[in-house]
Amino acid sequence: MGEWLLLAMAPVFLGFIGWEAWHWHRRGVPHYSLRDTLSNAALALMHQAADAVPTTASAGCGPRTWCTTPRSG
Repeated sequence: MGEWLLLAMAPVFLGFIGWEAWHWHRRGVPHYSLRDTLSNAALALMHQAADAVPTTASAGCGPRTWCTTPRSG
């Protein structure tokens, strides 16, 4: 359940990364460069992908569910 919550929140995380970059750029504070922002977003996406692959692969597609699913016909 926790994995699905993290996957659902991925756009929110990326939104906050973008908002933070915009906020500091608007104020004129050289806090983050575009390179830092893109690196941060890439790391967040890789983390989400690392969670998404095993979560979606195990969502009812395991060998036990395949073998025990009643077949029609």
